[in-house]
Amino acid sequence: MKTPETSRNFTRRRDPASGAASLILTGRVAACQQSFYFVNDGFSADGRYLWFYCANPPSKAYCLGLLDFESDRMHVFPETQFLDASPAVKPETGEVWFFSRTELWKLAPHPEARPEYVNRLPDEIVRGRNPVRVATHITFSPRGDAICIDAGFGRECFLGEMPLDGGPCNIWERIPFYANHAQFSPVDPDVILFCQDGCNDIVTGESIPYTQRIWTIRRNGKAAAFFPGEETPMHGHEWWSADGRYIWFVHYGHGTFKADLNTHELIRVRPTPLPISHSHADRTDTLLATDICCEEWDHMSVLFTDLTNGKEVFLVNAMPKIPYIKRNYHCHPHPHFSVSDRYITYTTTLNEQVNVAVAPVAPLLDRTRG
Repeated sequence: MKTPETSRNFTRRRDPASGAASLILTGRVAACQQSFYFVNDGFSADGRYLWFYCANPPSKAYCLGLLDFESDRMHVFPETQFLDASPAVKPETGEVWFFSRTELWKLAPHPEARPEYVNRLPDEIVRGRNPVRVATHITFSPRGDAICIDAGFGRECFLGEMPLDGGPCNIWERIPFYANHAQFSPVDPDVILFCQDGCNDIVTGESIPYTQRIWTIRRNGKAAAFFPGEETPMHGHEWWSADGRYIWFVHYGHGTFKADLNTHELIRVRPTPLPISHSHADRTDTLLATDICCEEWDHMSVLFTDLTNGKEVFLVNAMPKIPYIKRNYHCHPHPHFSVSDRYITYTTTLNEQVNVAVAPVAPLLDRTRG
């Protein structure tokens, strides 16, 4: 089986400033090829399959592309137009799951495969409306029998789970504000992390900021703000630690933090004045990948941090923001540790092209620990 290092579809590129190597997916099936949103991994667990977003401007629709490293062939599935950043890969099988409007579908990782219907939101929730999302980004219950949903209609959100056997949805709570980014705990099927977010009123266009960003809910319980004693308008882009003990997040303008789920103790993991936007940690919580893509800058960067010693390497410096792409597509780097932390997957805009990039982690560790 090929790997990103040996596939004909990848081209090695070294950052001229740092010397760090990334592998760019130069094989193409679409004009824009993006890595998944940073919460979810586009790779299967064994590294055989890599799924990615595809778009062809000026169409704003996204569908899914696939690279099978066994055959070293790429394929695009135009029938997989999906809602929000919903796609997720089942690590064990390489199947991809996604929402098309109110319906959940799955697709096997083969060119001849066709989408299979799984489940849908009930009519009593939908009531003829178009959802903003059904799941911001799909996460699976640790039991593997359901996915987390944060179905948004206007300012309200239906938070809960959708069974994978076609059974009725279980709504844990109807949230009376604009909520999204819901994620099942990776170890406890009775806990969901979600967020209050800013939005624009669907009728007036009024901008509505958020004040309490991070929330959790337990099955048969009530949603609760994670930091109830303070307003947190500068917290964002959250994810679970692999062991489910911590909620990680970015504190804009201050760095990457994490908080203990049970005690709520706040740990300043990597304070930095850099305007970071997204971060992701490996399974041991000792390595960090971060993107820097603030609105005021005309470029983006991706930074690797070894938390055992504080040493850092830029994977890529000063990627350009392509004006048309910036206005119409969500093309932040969104770094994510993949394939048992062998790679960092991210989106690149080098050479004025939106594409998937994969950075091997071992050479980075040689530089920070060698």
